[in-house]
Amino acid sequence: MDASIFRVDWLHCADLGVSADFLGNLFCLFMTKLDGRSLKEKCRALWQKLQRWYNETKCEDQLQNLVVTMIRQPGKAPKLRCSAAQCRALIPFAAKLCVELLDAKVPVEEAALSAMENLHQCYQALSSRSIFSSDLLSECSLKFAAQYVALEAAAEDRFSWRIKPKMHLFLELCME
Repeated sequence: MDASIFRVDWLHCADLGVSADFLGNLFCLFMTKLDGRSLKEKCRALWQKLQRWYNETKCEDQLQNLVVTMIRQPGKAPKLRCSAAQCRALIPFAAKLCVELLDAKVPVEEAALSAMENLHQCYQALSSRSIFSSDLLSECSLKFAAQYVALEAAAEDRFSWRIKPKMHLFLELCME
């Protein structure tokens, strides 16, 4: 069999892969910063912030709801469960919320903020509104991965910020 016929694509590698994993972990981190006594209440507070952002930006690819199990299922690593288009559309929201909620003086939050900035730059490099820069995509993907690795090393449980094999595919795709 000839493997040259196979191609790695952004939708499966980034949108449904590393970005969904990262957003799941990031949303878990956000929920620690939001009001509410239970995860359900904190998730509702995150949903309300997302609804306001959807109204402000007129985003077309919206989640229909947001519940805890869409972010993290029991016994599994966090991963935002949504369509590729919905995940892609959430990148600017997550970048905005990182600035709003995270404290750059706290090492884990600083790493998450930096990772988000770099992932957002990867998406910006591919945006139809910008001039494509392969150097920027390559550089930002490496910085994103480095911060993700730091987050995995600092994780308090074996599921949070777990690096999965798609990270390697993501880096290969961004270096191509």
